[in-house]
Amino acid sequence: MNRFAAHISTDPDARAAARECARAVHQALDGVRADVAVLFATPSAMAQAQEVLAALDDGLAPATLMGCTAEGVIGTGREVEQEPAMSLWAASLPGVRIEPFALDVREAPDGGVVVAGWPPALDPAAPAALAGDEAVILLADPFTFPSSALEGPDGLGAQRDIVGGMASGGRRPGDHRLILDQRVMPAGAVGIALQGAVPVVSQGCRPVGPEMTITDGGDGVVRMLAGRPALERLGEVIERLPA
Repeated sequence: MNRFAAHISTDPDARAAARECARAVHQALDGVRADVAVLFATPSAMAQAQEVLAALDDGLAPATLMGCTAEGVIGTGREVEQEPAMSLWAASLPGVRIEPFALDVREAPDGGVVVAGWPPALDPAAPAALAGDEAVILLADPFTFPSSALEGPDGLGAQRDIVGGMASGGRRPGDHRLILDQRVMPAGAVGIALQGAVPVVSQGCRPVGPEMTITDGGDGVVRMLAGRPALERLGEVIERLPA
């Protein structure tokens, strides 16, 4: 049976925060070892990344750990900004194959870029690899890993299911930290391939109804859409939606 657990800590001591998160997640998993754990921490906490990793290994010892610096940290119904925070998510996924990897971008002879470090089953340069059912969770440093690098040769990389995001909170190259197991890196990207599971972005949505110009609003409130009260316009859109 799959098990999931998460915890967020605002303890300003990074090691104490990591111990708190590890203890809470371990208890929530009923002592079952986590197959994968994902950590997001503010820059002040990531400045002590090695100490954080040691605390997580002592208290949780996940089989695979990945993470990155985050300006804002979200977890267990809370969002923390402009203060130290750490969020840890973990899962026990029996029957799911998990393969961690690290990527870096190199300049190609033709002036483009080449992404090095893909596992053989995911390498966009090998078209046969695209036949697999692996999904990818990827966290990257925005200063050294442009999202366009994922396209690979002839855009083949775009055919792979990839979710994740960019590290944040740093002002210049070298400020961010990426974590993969016991490694701490200031550049590139880290990821895990999941075979036998499909990650879902819960905040995902799609637009409905026609495009409408906001004709009156302010202070975060939309009052009028296309010349009529916003509530009336939204009511019309909802009434026309299929069940």
